[in-house]
Amino acid sequence: ERQIGDIAFGMGPYPAATLLLDLLCELRTHYPSINTRVEVNHARYLTDHLRNETLDFFIGDVRNGDAAPDLVIRPLGQLEAGLFVRAGHPLATTPVKLAMLLPFGLASVHVPEALLLGLGQLAGLPADAPLPSVVTCDDMQVLKGLALRTDTVISCPVVGVAQSVLSGALRALQVTGLPPLFA
Repeated sequence: ERQIGDIAFGMGPYPAATLLLDLLCELRTHYPSINTRVEVNHARYLTDHLRNETLDFFIGDVRNGDAAPDLVIRPLGQLEAGLFVRAGHPLATTPVKLAMLLPFGLASVHVPEALLLGLGQLAGLPADAPLPSVVTCDDMQVLKGLALRTDTVISCPVVGVAQSVLSGALRALQVTGLPPLFA
């Protein structure tokens, strides 16, 4: 049976970096007549567009979103995240404390404020001080490129940088006292 129509959905930056290409390939292979529009952005933006009915659904980290009774939220799983630097970075080869990252700057997608506050405390900052982010960008390719060309530390999904880690271009930081990070 031939299926036609349109679908509009959103993806947060982590799912976009790890799931979106495979999902689009599946859609194009099995439903080639469906027109697809994808928005990649953070949860608040996607929630607004869902409410405005310009999106049918989205996959993202809703901890930064606006959870409300009008939304149906279903957990799909977690993406393991980590902190990464370029090969040759001064912190690349030894275990470090979170506070040691601060002089190099942290770049990440939009991160829940509560998580930044918790990380700030782990870094030894005052209780009301979030871990500072020098670059906030929802494009994982840009963040990866920034880490490869500067000493900036990036936070991103492990699977999203797996090839760069396997090739030796990026290194996962070993941060002592840091609980596992997930999106």
